[in-house]
Amino acid sequence: MNEWDRDNLMFILGADESEFEAWLSQTTRDDVVYALELFARHRNELVVAEMELLESTEELDCAQALSFINRVKEKL
Repeated sequence: MNEWDRDNLMFILGADESEFEAWLSQTTRDDVVYALELFARHRNELVVAEMELLESTEELDCAQALSFINRVKEKL
């Protein structure tokens, strides 16, 4: 998503009710389709970010778990 698209998305997401209603009252069908495409792209970006976060968390948790196991073994 380029900067123009991101700015448009942030406007829609950040608009209060009156701003959104004003925008909606002057939109065309193409504008609505474009907004829905922005939502879909943003959703995909969030899914990818979530997957990356989960992967990094799993790796971190494994390292922490191994460290804990090794500390316990040392005390036995």
